Amino acid sequence: MADDGSVRSVAQADIGIGKKLTGKLGLVRRPRVVSGTPRDPLDYGQVGLLAYLDSMIISSQLIAMRGGGALGELGLKTRLGGFALDLLHTQRQGSFINDQFADVAGGVRQRDELHLQGGVRLGGLPRLTLDLNALRNVLDQGPSNVQLGLRTSLMLWGTALSNSLRWQRTGEFSSTDGALQFSRRVADIGLNAQLNYRVHPGASLQAVAISADRKLADGYQVNAGLLRSMDSGLTLVSGGFSKNLGAFGLALSASYSSQRELALGLQLFVALDRDPRSGKWLMEGQPLAGTGAVSARAFVDRNMNGVRDPGEEFVPNAGFILNGGGRHPRLTDAGGVALLNRLTPGRYADIALDPATLEDPQWKPLTPGVRVLPRPGRVEPLEFPVITTSEVEGTVYLVDAGGRKRGIGDARVELVNGDGDVIATTTSAGDGYYLFHQVTPGTLRLRIAPDQAAQLKLNGSLARSVDVPATGDFLSGQDLEFRL
Repeated sequence: MADDGSVRSVAQADIGIGKKLTGKLGLVRRPRVVSGTPRDPLDYGQVGLLAYLDSMIISSQLIAMRGGGALGELGLKTRLGGFALDLLHTQRQGSFINDQFADVAGGVRQRDELHLQGGVRLGGLPRLTLDLNALRNVLDQGPSNVQLGLRTSLMLWGTALSNSLRWQRTGEFSSTDGALQFSRRVADIGLNAQLNYRVHPGASLQAVAISADRKLADGYQVNAGLLRSMDSGLTLVSGGFSKNLGAFGLALSASYSSQRELALGLQLFVALDRDPRSGKWLMEGQPLAGTGAVSARAFVDRNMNGVRDPGEEFVPNAGFILNGGGRHPRLTDAGGVALLNRLTPGRYADIALDPATLEDPQWKPLTPGVRVLPRPGRVEPLEFPVITTSEVEGTVYLVDAGGRKRGIGDARVELVNGDGDVIATTTSAGDGYYLFHQVTPGTLRLRIAPDQAAQLKLNGSLARSVDVPATGDFLSGQDLEFRL
């Protein structure tokens, strides 16, 4: 579906030609309407190559339109020192019809684009970020136009400073203008100021804008602003109140100008999210369509098969950690389900069950987490099994020549799985007592650390097998005895 509501058909295939070369084939059909009258649809064929080299990416494609006309593109992405460089050349031939240049009067015959972005550090000054854009259009009719833009920004003494400078030329006419912006927070108040100016033709200050905002509790915010336009002589005073959290968003605004114009505004924002498991609809005060979501379900996995079987209970009030950092605000409901939304689309997210939120201290996640690739408008169902662990305790004894036993401290006790991997280690107390917390069910081996046993030349009952039940029952009296 295109922006104008028309339906387009697209078929595309990516073909791996080699380790560093990918081919692309595609077909596109779109409707055509001229002066309100439907015409024959437009058909396009596409072929392209993408090369991943050691220090750059080279892309090329050719799009041909049925009935005549073609569009060719050649692109390059690489790095120059600390800067990322992006170059793109586009060439249109014949009567090729394309939406890409629809906003340029006269029809673009050729376009060259350059984007350079990076940062530099001069002496002891803060890092200066530079963003350079260059664009050149050669038109079918009229003179060509050129645009250059440079944005610089840095943080200085807690204040964000940025300046955008733009130069344009069409034929013999050229102009240069810019915008200087300051922003910082003082206590709980955010302050912003912007100066719009013209350098050529005729240096002058065009407009000044000042605004402030303060965040209140529970997602509420108040703001005020003042705008003065030197070109028109207009002065505008504005204020507002907004709520952007919870089931809905609300914004109230008012402004009054020096031309005696009063404006009042009321905006209501509601976004709907649906959990595919329960079919429940949830309301949000911020847009959701451009983000991804996960329907996460936590349950007690009694047989440790990773799948919820009939009769296995759900885990309520459990939280989830995103990308090893903060926790998502939503907890699981009585059915063990939490809809984790607002995930960045197209970027892998690591989701893990937060052990600190599990109500039973013997519960433990079966897996460390899941990696998922969120997609806009799609909810991915994920399962998070929880197992019931046990505690294993006992005493390490030293047996003398007469057969008398006494507890011995500083003995290193290990739990080993069936593959011979040490899954837990502890040290006995002064009376020989040791304890393992949250031991995973299964058949394990309990032993004195082999290097310690060899160093002290120990012998005796230095190891034993233990069967940890899935019911969570404690295992007591798992004693170890050794002799010097």
